[in-house]
Amino acid sequence: MKEGTQPKSAISRRKLLASMSMAAIALGSGSMLHARALQGGGTVTGSVYGENLCDRQLCIVSTMAELRAATDPDPDYLYFITEPGREGFFYYDPQDSGSVHNDGTVVVTPLGKRFKRMCDKVMTVTWFGAKGDGSTDSTSAIQKAIDCLGVEGGVVYVPSGVYILTGSLRMKSSVVLQGEGAQTILKASQTSGWNESYRAMVELVGTEGAEVRDLVLDQHGSGRNPLEHRISYTMLVNDAQDCTIDNVVFRDAGYDIGYGRPSGPVLLLSAKDSGDTNPGTGGGVGGCRNIKIFRCTFVQKGTAGVGFCIRLHSDWLLMKPEFDHYVEQVVIDSCRFEGEFSWNVIELAGGATRCNKIVNCHFTGKTLSSIDFDKGTNRNVASNNTIAGGGKPDMYLTDPTTRLACINVHGTGAGGQFYYTHSNSVVNNFISDCGNDAATDPYEAAISVEYAHDSLISGNMIGNINKGLVGGGIYIGKDVTRCSIHHNHIRGTRNGIFMNANGSSTNDIKLIGNEVQANNYAANLTMQPGGGTGFLLLGNSFRTEGTTNPCVAGGTNSLKEPVFAFNHFEGGAIGLSLAYANSLAVGNVFRDAQRSIRTYQKAVLVGNVSVNAQSEDILVTSGEPSPLLLGNRFTHPSNTMAPIVTYGEAIPGGGHMWSRRDIVYNTNPVSGGEIGWVCVSAGYASTDAWAPSTSYAAGVVVHASDRVYKCTAAGLSGLSAPSHTSGTAADGTAKFQYVGTGLAEFKAFGAIQA
Repeated sequence: MKEGTQPKSAISRRKLLASMSMAAIALGSGSMLHARALQGGGTVTGSVYGENLCDRQLCIVSTMAELRAATDPDPDYLYFITEPGREGFFYYDPQDSGSVHNDGTVVVTPLGKRFKRMCDKVMTVTWFGAKGDGSTDSTSAIQKAIDCLGVEGGVVYVPSGVYILTGSLRMKSSVVLQGEGAQTILKASQTSGWNESYRAMVELVGTEGAEVRDLVLDQHGSGRNPLEHRISYTMLVNDAQDCTIDNVVFRDAGYDIGYGRPSGPVLLLSAKDSGDTNPGTGGGVGGCRNIKIFRCTFVQKGTAGVGFCIRLHSDWLLMKPEFDHYVEQVVIDSCRFEGEFSWNVIELAGGATRCNKIVNCHFTGKTLSSIDFDKGTNRNVASNNTIAGGGKPDMYLTDPTTRLACINVHGTGAGGQFYYTHSNSVVNNFISDCGNDAATDPYEAAISVEYAHDSLISGNMIGNINKGLVGGGIYIGKDVTRCSIHHNHIRGTRNGIFMNANGSSTNDIKLIGNEVQANNYAANLTMQPGGGTGFLLLGNSFRTEGTTNPCVAGGTNSLKEPVFAFNHFEGGAIGLSLAYANSLAVGNVFRDAQRSIRTYQKAVLVGNVSVNAQSEDILVTSGEPSPLLLGNRFTHPSNTMAPIVTYGEAIPGGGHMWSRRDIVYNTNPVSGGEIGWVCVSAGYASTDAWAPSTSYAAGVVVHASDRVYKCTAAGLSGLSAPSHTSGTAADGTAKFQYVGTGLAEFKAFGAIQA
């Protein structure tokens, strides 16, 4: 270009706008920017170049090389760059002598002339030399685009293509790194760079209001040798707040599994206080607050391995009441996790990790825990997530020290040092078809709680864990206090809700409104002495398909004063095994068990109903005093061990079976009368002897020759007493049904002084 004269290619501003629409100018400047670049209104050109374009009078078509070589530029001209990917308008600023050359928005000639790109808070990485060709190192170019934005921030736009990174991209406050979705790929090099520990492809460290949107981060871990080109994380967030990660695909993280154990995590959010005892994790002193991870996909399907996918981490070795910095108000929403994450998919760990949410996410693939609330973490929520398929990773199948727990709420008691989680909620999740055919650990579960206080497990749908062969639905481990488990639905598991038989110090467990169907125990509340207070089972429905063990059971005296109220028990060798001192069972219904209830000493049973017990309604196995039974309804004829305590105005009739020691209290006591009646000889109750030529109404119960009959058709009796021992037979014009042989005998007790 000839300096000092107006070139033939120069046209006036008016002619320029007449020949090109504003949208066409923007398209020619580098591609159509994401709508986010236009926030606040205005034209496309105005968003890219500023509305002061209209104040310019002339435009010169040029190249970047010509711009760099200019010796006598004219401040009254605009310079339009035509190189693909670097298109745009520059102007010469004769007053500027200090701006630094970055080859994207500022071009400094050998003579110190400074050209400035006309743009307003929107940068395109190709302006700075980034190339999405899958081979050119674009690290520096993209970083320049980020760095050239001021304190007010802006958008760094990454067009479609594959951009190679050999080092970390460090985000700035209020900067948006914006791609074009799956077509924009940032890929880590395997052959150069990446030699620092605890670094990530993208780092949000010391930032506020930064965003990463609509792109793919490919860590290129399959085949990566960690000894040569080490990347600790795909993304690191530390000392950051009010940041957003939206619609980002994280893939192929870690190192090739052939080089050793898995690495990771893929995405780390960390908090550090001065003097933390944990080893370095990258970043520095500071926390994470109000970070949103939304609509992201995490894919791990190559030969690379990672132990964690997302880790919300603070010093879990440090126990203190308050921290200086927290990982808090992090929301992981509507994300997908696919492939194998060998240890945990999402882990929240440490006492400074609090008040975070994992919601509406979908998990598939092998892992030990999809969601892990680990040591110290508190006041977090896992809600409305789907965990379907997958199970224990292959590398841990034969490792007895590892355990599958799809959602794990736990602290630790290792070495006698107790570090509890507390106040975490697991609500309305769907967990199904998880586990392994070769599983042997009896404590594997969909949801596990151990070394935890004040946990809420509610509204979860659980089915088909380890194909119903091993483990179960909800596991209550050691040292659990104030845990509310209510309105969960459990199907297709070996055990429904179950405890660690070797545990102790577990107290205040509430099971309310759960629907449980299991192949073995619907609930097993067995534990060692040392805790067991405050257990309440209210309004649950328990069903077992097995016939060997109780539907609901517990070890002898492992619980103290438990309450079972208004539950439904179905099936099992025993419906409910009350193996606890001072148990209270009120208003429960038992159906289709071999024995409905097995009880020991000091139990109180009030208003319970037993239906279709195969062997007997109740079995009292040991202990004094005997259980107290009030107003229960037992229906099995061999119920010899069931003293019924009930109320009535007279010695009972009605044809019901009574056992010796059954008591009827008088509801109409009078002077000279009695307090009640006690059964002294078991049999069927009847107070009316059959009489010949007597009119009988339907429903009347009579006895004849120690046999008891019930009138089923009203009429006049015949002259001979009925003697049949089965079915129904006519007697005169009346009909009588055989009830049974053996007449119950009652004696009055407690004379009332006249």
